[in-house]
Amino acid sequence: MDEILSRLRPQWKPQAIQGKCFTNQLMGCFVGSLQELGAMQLLVYGRLTELYVDRERETWRCSRYSTLTTAAPQIYCSFQNGICYEFVRETVLDDAQLIQPAMYLLIAIENGKILSIEFESDNPAENILWKKMAQFLKLVQHAQSRTPASQSSKLLKEFPSIETLSDERETLKRHLSPIRSPTVLCHNDLLTKNIIYDHKEGPQGVKGIDYSLLTAYLERYKHSVGLGATITGQEVQELYVQVCKFSLVSNIFWDLWAILQARHSSIDFNFER
Repeated sequence: MDEILSRLRPQWKPQAIQGKCFTNQLMGCFVGSLQELGAMQLLVYGRLTELYVDRERETWRCSRYSTLTTAAPQIYCSFQNGICYEFVRETVLDDAQLIQPAMYLLIAIENGKILSIEFESDNPAENILWKKMAQFLKLVQHAQSRTPASQSSKLLKEFPSIETLSDERETLKRHLSPIRSPTVLCHNDLLTKNIIYDHKEGPQGVKGIDYSLLTAYLERYKHSVGLGATITGQEVQELYVQVCKFSLVSNIFWDLWAILQARHSSIDFNFER
């Protein structure tokens, strides 16, 4: 860490550098306070996450993303087991703020803009959802085969079998693949605390009625990809049905991820629940 800081912030005196741990793998580094210009965050990757995350690809996409939108922090560098990026000095949302109509509509609008970004215009976007789920299933099966039954928790023992999960994946793939759903960038971790709100922008003027969240998203997405901003009730209804169907995939996807984390992660978090 000392070498990274000396290269990125050579003007900082080592004895003046302070750190604040947000988790046991995420730290803010600063001089004076985190609100000062130049503050950074160091993220250390989780134990064995390289088994199912292409870190080189992820770093490239994060860096590319930060150059294409103001909705992402600047990536300063990557190192063997982590990345260093800009500390965003704005408000981290809480649950009470998130359920305010003006706020969640603002988030929907921003997501519509973000998901319209094309990373590789020369090549069609590849849908990796089903490949990634298959990879997760293999890793879970491998982890279970190497763990004695006596060492498995009660919750993990109650989890559906690999065969059942594989069958459900195939059923969903067969049903959902024909749906005309665009392949787009996915954040994959939109927890409340991962959403930063800039008070200077504000949600003023953002309004909505029935299905307002989906309507706001569609309007921004269609406008960003050059399809106009006129939204029909049928389009909103179709998106609503697709969201409900794909939520089933999300449930299985994150269940598999949680099993892997429960097996390998050193983070103090009850992934099994």
